[in-house]
Amino acid sequence: MPDRTAVEAHPLSQATRPVVAAAASVHVTTSPVTASASPIGPTATMVDRTPEAAEADTRPQPQRASPATDWTIQQAMGERVCRRQRDTNPVKTASLCKEEERNYRVAAELFTSLIGDRRAVDVTEDDLLRFRGELHRVPTLFGRGTYRNMTGAEAVARADAVTASQQAAVMARAEDGHLDRDNLAHELRDAEVPRLSMKTVNKHLDTIKGLLRWLRTTMKVAIDRDLPDLRIRYDQKDIGRAANADREAFSSAEIRKLFASPCWTGCAGVDHRHRPGFKMVKDAKFWIPLLAALEGVRLGEAAQLLTTDIQLRCFDQDDAVGAAIRLRRHLFPLANE
Repeated sequence: MPDRTAVEAHPLSQATRPVVAAAASVHVTTSPVTASASPIGPTATMVDRTPEAAEADTRPQPQRASPATDWTIQQAMGERVCRRQRDTNPVKTASLCKEEERNYRVAAELFTSLIGDRRAVDVTEDDLLRFRGELHRVPTLFGRGTYRNMTGAEAVARADAVTASQQAAVMARAEDGHLDRDNLAHELRDAEVPRLSMKTVNKHLDTIKGLLRWLRTTMKVAIDRDLPDLRIRYDQKDIGRAANADREAFSSAEIRKLFASPCWTGCAGVDHRHRPGFKMVKDAKFWIPLLAALEGVRLGEAAQLLTTDIQLRCFDQDDAVGAAIRLRRHLFPLANE
């Protein structure tokens, strides 16, 4: 068996030994088994690790942060859209995928513009609540018409300016006497620029919450687990109450304008009720609006009445200014007729 001096003198051993010892930080010894089998002499094997190497193995290694941790809301949404496009179900149509992509990008743009371009991990519950409040100020035509190519904040500022201008014009008409004071509140509401409905607000809230849930479950980002499940969307009762509030009654001016139309003052015929003429067609289209206006019944209720359910009373001109007609409905079950 060659001694240690012979091994160190071998040319291949001189070339490779320093590298192995330096890279692995080990003590190098010879192997008696491989020494006899190797044609060029004994080979080096690693048997013992140095204390420095053992200490390095036990030292805690720093955790590598996920690159998704630094994504802003818009960056995260862009990444999600790209992944959804790669994983899109081929059964879906292209138009549906484009609509989904637009909804994702619009929600992210609105959040960035109204709340701020912040990292997704920094989003808080207050941010989502403030986002819901700001969405109610966004005009319905956001991204279209005069609001095309505008950010959410720019569209809100433009809608507020238009509303203020139109309401100032209404007040000027009222002060000049060209507007009935009884209809002033109605005209002021009509002068407001329509804003996003509760359903649309829910859609954008669900999109942002879905993005946070995707970051937490798929991308393993440290998102607050309570944010994706935060109950801030409007339920159906809230939406129904808002719809009833938006369904305003006719103003007195609108009622006068309606019943001054040819259908009640004289029309050109049954098929031409919108044209002025000398014919009075007193059918359902003539009586049902009168019933709804005078008795406050629903259109469906008025349409189900029979002629025998209605009592017509005429008053003399001495009792009232002009001819007045009062229609009264008797509540008889139609099933018994």
